Amino acid sequence: MWFMQSGCNQKLIGASLFLSALGSGVGAEAQERAASTSELEHEGRVLSQIAIAVSDRTGPWDRDRLMRLVTRDDVGRVTGIDLSDQELSGEIPVWLGQLSELTRLDLSGNRQYGPDGAEWGGFSGQVPPALGQLTRLAVLDLSDNALSGEIPPELVNLSQLTKLKLSGNPWT
Repeated sequence: MWFMQSGCNQKLIGASLFLSALGSGVGAEAQERAASTSELEHEGRVLSQIAIAVSDRTGPWDRDRLMRLVTRDDVGRVTGIDLSDQELSGEIPVWLGQLSELTRLDLSGNRQYGPDGAEWGGFSGQVPPALGQLTRLAVLDLSDNALSGEIPPELVNLSQLTKLKLSGNPWT
């Protein structure tokens, strides 16, 4: 999970408001063209997780800011996620690899530095091999976090990739 501390009620209210706002942007005609209800339900859960994670850092609920962090196609599927510089921490969620329409994923700049220069936070652990399933991905930016281990060979499946940034991590 990739959350910072916050009140549970604020998280639930924030996620609910965010999903309601996103749902209002998808017309009935576009919803009918959706490939499957289950795909959109999964993406709704993904958006809920993003809303919860970011609301931890935004303080009072900021719907407009959250709407700018996720881009969607005309059917409502997630095509881009930009969680750069959000002070998030924890492992990169494996379920991001299930967002089949994703073309841009930016998780950069979440590592923070204290006044004494000590590093803390940022995405940590290994890059999930499941990201190699994102065959439409053109941009992957995981720079300036606390990622370690080896870069998964599954990333070679990202044949549409035009920008890959992995610098600023303590790779082994």
